[in-house]
Amino acid sequence: MNDEVQENCSCAGTLTTSVADSDGASHFFTVQPNPSTGLFQLNNPMQVPAQIEVRDALGRLVIAGRTANSRVSMDGLNDVATGVYHLIVESEGRRELIKIMVLC
Repeated sequence: MNDEVQENCSCAGTLTTSVADSDGASHFFTVQPNPSTGLFQLNNPMQVPAQIEVRDALGRLVIAGRTANSRVSMDGLNDVATGVYHLIVESEGRRELIKIMVLC
């Protein structure tokens, strides 16, 4: 067992912890409520056109669509099995993955 502690280490590289892109633009999408029984609201505060996909744990497409609205209701998950799904939002060359949970 090594109990040695090193102080004043230098690290190589950069760790980004914000949602801002390198050009300073901040694009983020949120989903509410999460978890849900199948009715989700996608918030698009920048109102940018976005391609939306929901995929199951095996990668199968469940929902697909496009929006530019600030809020989008996604109700196509009412009849899917309980579990974790991946909401993929693509906008202006950026891609976001949001895990959403559907409860019974």
